[in-house]
Amino acid sequence: MNNSSRSKVQGSRSKVNRMLSDLGPWTLDLGPHWPWIAIAALAIIPHLGALSNPFAYDDWEIIPENPYMVHPHAIRQMFSSHVWGFIGHGGLTNYYRPLQHLFNYAIFHLFGAHPAWFHLFNIVLHAGVSLAVMAVIFRLSSSRAAGIVAGLLFAVYPVHSEVIAWIACTPDLLSSLFGLLAALAYLKMGRASPMAPARKAALLGLLGLLLLLAMFSKEIGVMLPAILVAYELLVCRRTDVRQWKAVWPQLCVMTAATVVYLAARFEALGSMVPVHARDVISPAARLYTCLAVFYRYAALAVWPMDLSFFRYYQVSRSPLDPAVAAGALCVAAFLVLGVWLHRRRRPEVLGLAIYLLTLLPMFQLPYLSTQQFVTERAAYLPSVGLCWLLACGLLLLGTKVGWRRAIVLLLSLLGVFAARSAVRMGDWGDEVAAFQEGLARNPGAFHVHASLGGVLLRRLRPAEAVPELLEAVRLRGDYADAYNNLGRAYSLLQQPDLALWNYRRAAALSIQQGRLDSAARSLSNLGVFYRSLDRNQEALQAYRDALRVDPECAIARNNLGYLLLIEGRVPEAMVELQTTIRQDPALHQAHANLGLAYAMAGRLEDARRALAEAERLNPTNAETQARIGDVCLAGGQIEQARRRFLRALDLQPGNVRARQGLATIGAK
Repeated sequence: MNNSSRSKVQGSRSKVNRMLSDLGPWTLDLGPHWPWIAIAALAIIPHLGALSNPFAYDDWEIIPENPYMVHPHAIRQMFSSHVWGFIGHGGLTNYYRPLQHLFNYAIFHLFGAHPAWFHLFNIVLHAGVSLAVMAVIFRLSSSRAAGIVAGLLFAVYPVHSEVIAWIACTPDLLSSLFGLLAALAYLKMGRASPMAPARKAALLGLLGLLLLLAMFSKEIGVMLPAILVAYELLVCRRTDVRQWKAVWPQLCVMTAATVVYLAARFEALGSMVPVHARDVISPAARLYTCLAVFYRYAALAVWPMDLSFFRYYQVSRSPLDPAVAAGALCVAAFLVLGVWLHRRRRPEVLGLAIYLLTLLPMFQLPYLSTQQFVTERAAYLPSVGLCWLLACGLLLLGTKVGWRRAIVLLLSLLGVFAARSAVRMGDWGDEVAAFQEGLARNPGAFHVHASLGGVLLRRLRPAEAVPELLEAVRLRGDYADAYNNLGRAYSLLQQPDLALWNYRRAAALSIQQGRLDSAARSLSNLGVFYRSLDRNQEALQAYRDALRVDPECAIARNNLGYLLLIEGRVPEAMVELQTTIRQDPALHQAHANLGLAYAMAGRLEDARRALAEAERLNPTNAETQARIGDVCLAGGQIEQARRRFLRALDLQPGNVRARQGLATIGAK
């Protein structure tokens, strides 16, 4: 581009920026109010359909079925265990996201377990992220127009619909919001010079706090310091050691925040990465698969309309695989564009760095066991860089073909994107249909068959669940969780031989795979089924086998304690139930069973305290209400007992204990 052309482009861009800035004042020099209103509206309105959606997939375990949502030690549990440890699951995982649970915990206590509130806050968080995108891109590019267009595109980019509609994706929203705000604090220190020491100290403290919040929200937060260092290298071009002195305090704060996060992670998980990916493919196949993954994410970015709940692909083992070849071309184009932007000192080169650095964890192939190499939620934060590049492309187009055409194109894109996002919100309204849509695209995805079977079981549709679960184990014969769910399904269908065989198979496979917590749960389920068949001795043995495999399996120990009560072995039952409560103080069944044990031993005050805790943890459990009624009746509190029995029957009309209690009161 010659000097005359370059001057013309810069003059046109300046004209647009002046036109936008002339519309009125705005804080932080970000222009008039209308861009913020427009971006917030685009981020909110197309996604309002999510408000009527129920919980889906992991949401059930994380929120309504999570016993720690009502436990006084919940916050300590969030920060001292892995992401599934907070909801009572044992085993190992690499996920440490305490802020996800803290956020959901706050909403739960403010508004209850109503999915609409959680969806609403996800939408609001997305609006906040979209506005932060505008602010950050403006700071990075020194172009108000680029920031506004990038924010508008990010607000309705259809790939984001999964993160917005799925409550379990809150970590992506929180980490992105705190990370972008941290970038703003960092950029503010770089722009404001000279700065009062007190103000700089406050900004440094804010930077460290926001980085910690981003990291505690999701692991991707640890990439944010790398992005800011890339900013210094690629945009500010700090290549000499002396040039780094100006940002030395910021670098120290970022390092300290990272160290604090890693220390907390190590303390909670026992190591940085407790679970290592199984290296089931050769290094060459891993390279080919990574290239294919890069192509598929690039294709999703270029054409964000073809959305799916599940994307399953086979391992790429040959350089002749079309996806591998396409991935190599995408990498080459990525590098060429990066070199071109860097040589021309364009700040947009950082957009490529943002995309690559935040997408980099996906190339570790964390879903290798299920062959799910591409997930839409993983593209949320990387799309900040893409929207920046697309915004700059549209502005450049305006200088070439005229601003009217460029604006028409932008409005068309926003309209199409908004419509697709709105439709996608409805797709999340039916969990069963969502899994069926995933299977229509990926009929060989064993994990989706198993998940659909689990959803149908939760809805008490075992006859429909069985074919899905059988298909899952046909596709993968060592899938222990599917066998466990088959045991549950056959028990509901009153087919005892099949139920027992599948529970045993699930436990055996879990032991072979080293998943002792899963094995213990399957053996505990086996004991529950034996108990339903009145085969108490076999049930006792199954519970003891579960505890031999995993002594920390609280649910198995609770079941053992209850069965000992039924057998009249009250002192033994008390020991087991007290141990259960020490292992898992949020297990309301253990408190209720201990209350029953105290009542059987004539210790009515102890029984009242234990049952009161069970009621606090689960106020809608009919059996707990009936047991409280029994204790009241034994203590001569007739009217209180009557109210408790009636409450139990309201919750469960067929509750035997409540009916017997009312009959006893009537006889008196």
